[in-house]
Amino acid sequence: MAHPFRRLSPITVYLVLEFAAALFFSLIFTVNLIYHVTVVGLSPLQLVLVGTILEATAFAFEIPTGILADVKSRKLSIIIGYLLTGVAFVVEGSFATFAAVALSQVIWGIGYTFTSGATQAWIADEVGEDRVGPAFMRGSQAARAGGLLAIPLSVVVGIINVRLPIVIGGLLFLALAGFLALAMGEEGFRPAPPGERSTSRMMAGPVGDARRLVARQPVLLALLGIGLFYGLYSEGFDRLWTCLLYTSPSPRDS
Repeated sequence: MAHPFRRLSPITVYLVLEFAAALFFSLIFTVNLIYHVTVVGLSPLQLVLVGTILEATAFAFEIPTGILADVKSRKLSIIIGYLLTGVAFVVEGSFATFAAVALSQVIWGIGYTFTSGATQAWIADEVGEDRVGPAFMRGSQAARAGGLLAIPLSVVVGIINVRLPIVIGGLLFLALAGFLALAMGEEGFRPAPPGERSTSRMMAGPVGDARRLVARQPVLLALLGIGLFYGLYSEGFDRLWTCLLYTSPSPRDS
């Protein structure tokens, strides 16, 4: 007998996925930096290093993990991604040390690359190009609703213990991976042809295409430079503003 989750349409599964992922991420990140500063006690240098580890890991694994989604299975890639994401945040919230936080960023960075692009490719395969635009719009609305709902929940739970939203969010990601394993279908997926499955070819192809595109449109190089410097600026601000608030003297101390 078919499992009841199998009766869910791809659109329904996609909306549940977008809502739940945004809710769980917001649940975690509402208190994440506060946890790093007040419980783990990370220094400003360590806070920046944590972000650098995450970004470097995502950069290094983006193409290799994308090959799995193109060759083997979008569904499998997404499930692995959310399993790794759940493990990462359970580790981060369970062990209040710099080493644990750094390790969690490596695990999450790899997990992120498994889901990056694979989710959009999966729903496009399942519903077709003519219906994927409205699906993306509804998914974005579901994600916004989930993110907003999570903020008060995270604050309430975080008042009890600031670790709890992180650990609970990680466990919920593990549950989400289990739900997807049962509910996701994959009827529209067509793996890459055998002649295009060489790892070196699949990695070199996008790089070569990007180089040729930049050569034809030099303005893209300027946009890449802007993106680089904006990322360098925003990473420091994003990681250090919480630390600044908690270490700045209050007016009564001045």
